[in-house]
Amino acid sequence: MKYIVAIVCAVGLSACSTVGSLRSGQPAQIIVSSRSVADITACVVARWDNSTFTVLSDVRPLQDGGTSLIIRNGYGGTGVLIDIKRVDASSRIEIYSAAMFMGTFINDVKVCAT
Repeated sequence: MKYIVAIVCAVGLSACSTVGSLRSGQPAQIIVSSRSVADITACVVARWDNSTFTVLSDVRPLQDGGTSLIIRNGYGGTGVLIDIKRVDASSRIEIYSAAMFMGTFINDVKVCAT
């Protein structure tokens, strides 16, 4: 019974997540890369486009010249938000995630950051 309650709560929380609510919290992970924002973005989008599981919902430019990649969950909320920004001579990748939405998405980002 405890497991069912935990799953229902996790799904309920992730359904309500928005880009703003995820971004207002701490990133689940931060990755620093020497690759450009454009290279990382193109790599991640290509990997997600070729995945049978991932559904990329939106690619948005950031005001500072970076990019946001957004994956919606099945309930209309934001499941994964990835902000890729140029900082000095490197790119900073901030990964925000609602409950239960990590795994393959993040592995693809790590591969593209190297």
